[in-house]
Amino acid sequence: MADELVDSLDEHGNTVGTIMKNEAHRTGAWHRAAHIYLQNEKDELLLSLRSGCKEMNPNKWETCGGHVAAGDSTRATAKREVHEELGLDINEKDFRYLFTYQSRGDFGVLKEREFVDVFLVSIKADIKDIKMQDGEVDAVKFVTLSDFFNNMVKQKETTLDPYCEEYLKVTPYLNKSYSRIETPRLVLREWTMNDIDDLVEGLGNFEVAKYMGTPFPYTDKEALEFISKVVAKPNDAKEMYFAVYHKKDKKVIGGTGISFDKNGDAEGGLWLNAKYHGKGYGAEFFSARAKHCFDVLGVNRLISGAFEDNTISCNLHKKLGFRPSGDDTVKLCPARGKELKVIGLVLDKGDFTP
Repeated sequence: MADELVDSLDEHGNTVGTIMKNEAHRTGAWHRAAHIYLQNEKDELLLSLRSGCKEMNPNKWETCGGHVAAGDSTRATAKREVHEELGLDINEKDFRYLFTYQSRGDFGVLKEREFVDVFLVSIKADIKDIKMQDGEVDAVKFVTLSDFFNNMVKQKETTLDPYCEEYLKVTPYLNKSYSRIETPRLVLREWTMNDIDDLVEGLGNFEVAKYMGTPFPYTDKEALEFISKVVAKPNDAKEMYFAVYHKKDKKVIGGTGISFDKNGDAEGGLWLNAKYHGKGYGAEFFSARAKHCFDVLGVNRLISGAFEDNTISCNLHKKLGFRPSGDDTVKLCPARGKELKVIGLVLDKGDFTP
């Protein structure tokens, strides 16, 4: 492994000195890295096969990336690594910064402790345009996002470099349809600060809140807290929140969420503004959400629930193919000020009837 001087960091990412890269790997000192996702016009992702002579993760498929030299920027590092490893010359301003996270990994006697800046860049290159760096890259290939996420990341394919946390987090940025679902009358999209009034109107109505576990009364304060939370964290492969936007009326009329358990099953509920009840909107977006989970997110089972006396919701679940799971619970309904029985429901992919 070629050695170089890198910045040594504390646990908060502050520079505290310099250290040789190999020494950082032996001692577990924190340092910086840049990872780059290269996506072509077909939305395919470019992966490279790490050289078999690498000390860490040899013969593993990965995205482009490298360590940040002392005093260097992660963006400059991203440009350099793409040029060195793949022979592509890309302008620094075309590297879109996505996020930073802390990566920990132990590989035998070596300890990787990195603050990783993740970038995305669009390319027009074909495989024939790639010039692989000897000793770093043994092969390259383009993969579809579906293959990358459903077959490689979620299945934890052993030939994939072990950065699953990063791969899960980056998915929404790669897949333009990941956080957007469209139906004839509605769009399910991420929440924005402009949705506060619509959220208060919907969940502040007792006819909606009586079947919810949300606070009541529901005011601007609760709406601001919720939207601030979800805006700060983009939808990812652990938790997703959708605002249900009415195309014609140009307003949010409902909401739904999806969270994923350790088995890869998805769970979540839904609500709809009382003014739009009885017009088929609930079935429209609930069915679209289920289809999105099965076809786009690679989920095989949906878990849900409804208050026992919410006959409309129970009937809607049944219409889509849900069946009782036997996991009934008791949940507080703030609007009614008491605990109520929740019927557990489950839908397997093969039973889905859109």
